[in-house]
Amino acid sequence: MKTINSLILLIALTICNACEKQTDSEIKTLFNEDSEKRLMTFALNKEDEFYFVSQEIDKDTVVPMWSSYLPIKHNLYRQIDTNSNFELIDDDFYYTEDIKFNSNNEMLIRNHLGVFQINDNGYQNLFEESINTFDIDSKNNIWAAGYNSGLIMFDTNGEITKYADSTSILPTNGISYLFVDKNDVVWIALWNNQGILKIDKQDWQVFNSTNSNLTSQNIWAINSDKYNNIWIGTGHDDNSLSLMRFNGTDWEDMSPRIDNELIKGTIRKIINLENKIYVVSNQYNLDAFQTNKLLAFDGLTWEKINIFPDEEPIRDIKPDKSRKTLWILTAKNKLYGLKSE
Repeated sequence: MKTINSLILLIALTICNACEKQTDSEIKTLFNEDSEKRLMTFALNKEDEFYFVSQEIDKDTVVPMWSSYLPIKHNLYRQIDTNSNFELIDDDFYYTEDIKFNSNNEMLIRNHLGVFQINDNGYQNLFEESINTFDIDSKNNIWAAGYNSGLIMFDTNGEITKYADSTSILPTNGISYLFVDKNDVVWIALWNNQGILKIDKQDWQVFNSTNSNLTSQNIWAINSDKYNNIWIGTGHDDNSLSLMRFNGTDWEDMSPRIDNELIKGTIRKIINLENKIYVVSNQYNLDAFQTNKLLAFDGLTWEKINIFPDEEPIRDIKPDKSRKTLWILTAKNKLYGLKSE
């Protein structure tokens, strides 16, 4: 990987005064919001180092005058800790939609071409498939899926197993999201309003609006809380029902309410940190998401997090358990750190 001189990270501290329950927040200006570089996603590895992927127009690529092609280049940055320099470590990085680290601290990236493993030898293409979601279990098996690809499992021996609606009890080849919980149970959001598939070793169980009180809407996000209850984000068709929780028996409506007022929206991100569940609720208007709200639930009540304007789009959001901090990357190249209580 290519290395250039480190960029100096500007760090500013701010106090969040919007709500008494909210603790200090930290704002990192990674690039000026007018910069040609746009930070798109980030992740923390097992040693709590930050990795960021930026995107910009590649001005060195010659494009024919009649072409509508817009060349894009991506960079990979690292920050060892919150006080370290912001360092460019690869100026020719792959297009990346998601980054995860396995238990061996190996970087895995997902894009529309498949899943790649990154190490000192470069890129290793683990499998080629059009996918939109992936996760890793405790044995480092990779589970992945797409809107037309069915379900894929890549094990540590390099063997690939594909599940399709024609060869398994998978109801559809369309999958919008999947999540592996702490017990290695795989939860799969089935596309086209077909519910959720739960895979617990050899036991496959489908929940839908016919055999349970699960919503009939599409599901965009899945996570678990400290009790391993399963939370799902929904709401595009009916934004008055945007969040549900599975307690092991029933699916409960957990749509956010503040002062008895329902917060309508579509929830596409759910984060578990310490004793709270955080969700990003997108407000939808005229076929576009206009604003987003960051909300927190402590088990009893909801609160709105006001460390940035609702009009500042959230690009990515990740929990940092060792620092007890929720990190939020926005479209203005800022990384907000919210300390958990």
